[in-house]
Amino acid sequence: MKHFISFLILIVLLSLSAQAAIRTVDPKGGAQYTSIRAALQDADAGDIIRLAPGTYDKEQITVDKDVTIQGSGAKVTVITGNFDPVITQKAGIIKWVTVISKSGDGINMSANAMITNLVAKDCKAAGISILSNTCKVNNCLATNNGIGIYIEYTAVKSIIINCISYNNTSNYGAGGLWNYPISRYCSAFGTGGGNWSNCINCLTSDPMINTDYRLDNLKSPCVNGGDPTIFDWDGTISDMGYYGGPDAPMQPYISLPASFKLNDDGTMQFKLKGRVGY
Repeated sequence: MKHFISFLILIVLLSLSAQAAIRTVDPKGGAQYTSIRAALQDADAGDIIRLAPGTYDKEQITVDKDVTIQGSGAKVTVITGNFDPVITQKAGIIKWVTVISKSGDGINMSANAMITNLVAKDCKAAGISILSNTCKVNNCLATNNGIGIYIEYTAVKSIIINCISYNNTSNYGAGGLWNYPISRYCSAFGTGGGNWSNCINCLTSDPMINTDYRLDNLKSPCVNGGDPTIFDWDGTISDMGYYGGPDAPMQPYISLPASFKLNDDGTMQFKLKGRVGY
């Protein structure tokens, strides 16, 4: 029995050691790392790298491990620099950040790379460039780039779902989505619109995005306009864009029914249930 118990303890210890680590990064200090590259160097497959709010502009980044890089929201977590591209991604998942390139592409994806709920903006060339067949892009926003989302002809099996390409400027690729055969429930609007020859249930009307990347809930055709087999946190059909889908960042919502009572002083006290991301 003693040997059996020892064996069980060993199994538990091994399983605990194999659990994913959470590695924190803050360019201002106060975390485990001050750079994404340093966290990636130490990371193992399955680890989560959490980025504190800030601007990460000191280094070009290559992601070649099966890790998740998770920002603190696209408005406050910015990966940028005078690099082409800023990020080379060959594996893993990146979400909840903004990527800006001052000289070329924002992010170049290949192999088994996936991005979800990410913003690529103000890039001189493509915000998102997909270079091989097995990449996935979900609920991303590409805006004010040369080309919003560019796909090489060699990447024709990559999957793009619920994305918005908005007000990109280049005539090449119509400034929207270019060379994409497995795209569905996406929107391209702005200079030149988009090339929709192989896109399923895609839009060319104004997505009506606010400055904080949220959709106008009353007017936007992208609200509940995403893939009907994918749902937002509140159980409705997924929205297109940065705040849509099951991996959406913080967007509080209230679950009904809600209870309330009237206090003696005339105020009301509500009991509500909700959920946020991050």
